[in-house]
Amino acid sequence: MALVLGIDPGSRTTGYGLISVRGNKLTYVDCGCIRTEGRELPHRLK
Repeated sequence: MALVLGIDPGSRTTGYGLISVRGNKLTYVDCGCIRTEGRELPHRLK
């Protein structure tokens, strides 16, 4: 079994999706978003 992580990068919101792969079968595992505070970019990167 292999896990595949997909990432959609963003400066305020980053999305991710995780699936498992067994042979030809793909199975949903998890997905979601990581959000930063709405402050200016230099403050969010600290």
